Amino acid sequence: MKKVARLFLVLILLLATGFVRVSAEETLPPRLQKLADEAYHYYSSRGTDNFFEAVQKVKDATEFSEYQETYYRACAYEAIYMFEYVDRQKGVALSHAIYHHAKEDKSNVGMYFATFTLGTIREQSGNYGLAEKSFLQALELKKEYLPDESAAPCYLGLCEVALHRKDYEAVKEYARLALDEPKAIPMNQITAWSYKCLARYNEGDSLGFEEAYKERAQLTPGTIATRLNHALAEDNEQGMFVTMFIGLINLKTGHMEYCNAGHNPPLLDGEYMKMESNAPIGLWSEVEFEGEEVDDMHGKTLFVYTDGISEAENVNKEQFGDERLQTLLKQDLGDARQTSETIHKAVADFVGDAEPSDDLTKMCIIMK
Repeated sequence: MKKVARLFLVLILLLATGFVRVSAEETLPPRLQKLADEAYHYYSSRGTDNFFEAVQKVKDATEFSEYQETYYRACAYEAIYMFEYVDRQKGVALSHAIYHHAKEDKSNVGMYFATFTLGTIREQSGNYGLAEKSFLQALELKKEYLPDESAAPCYLGLCEVALHRKDYEAVKEYARLALDEPKAIPMNQITAWSYKCLARYNEGDSLGFEEAYKERAQLTPGTIATRLNHALAEDNEQGMFVTMFIGLINLKTGHMEYCNAGHNPPLLDGEYMKMESNAPIGLWSEVEFEGEEVDDMHGKTLFVYTDGISEAENVNKEQFGDERLQTLLKQDLGDARQTSETIHKAVADFVGDAEPSDDLTKMCIIMK
């Protein structure tokens, strides 16, 4: 949600889900499903080498098969991952390769994934004109050839394009269309409400902003976690799960709603937050997740992280640990960026020449 942080913020740290999930063929063979799940896992955990190896296996197994949706989705994941985390130019090249491959194959499904991927990369590159063209083309392909897919991701991409153009009426319209999608996932819904609120806010429509914000507030962190849990627990025979911290901060009042789902407790002003011990998401469909709140975040420092930080090991197999992390965060380390960089450097120095055992995912927020 970094794109709408000027208004309020949603923090979600996922350990076992992918980037943009669109439904593939109704049923994949168990071996292929296992390969796909493995690729999605490495995508979210930022295990770069393992991800590229896993996604190549998916591509090799599906390129000349009947599972073209799975093949082209794997290609899209690969291009976006490359662009965001490894090499932007190579990511662009991969996105164009998907497009040309789909065109040569005369694959309408492939063209949908190709145009959506191009739209995503072009938008993140600031090429809003071409991004808009790609998202609109992806929408047309989706409507004709993938009627059961959610169009929400395309509409949200168009929201961002319209926002940069300061076309707030278009932002609200695309957000409305995203919210009207029957299969929009909770994260898409909260993003759409955020765009709607942001458009009202930038228009100077304080009354409309408050109304939009109240409507959006129906999706609390606890509700989001519960809905995600119901969706992920369904037919989850492999027992995969997600640990997650979801936080929603109103930057006007400083009020934060949050829900922790089996994740490492964040630190607030150098102290580990005491919170409800909700289960991880995806294990039991009947679980109702409880949300909590902090009255005012102004003047406070919030640090959210994955266990790759605390469990990082040096050559002696000693872990960085919770105590070292807390000792650092009790100090004044500067602004949010400086704090995050200081923690990263401290962990890297501690690990030294040892092989990295996990990703170092973290986020720091300091409200003035």
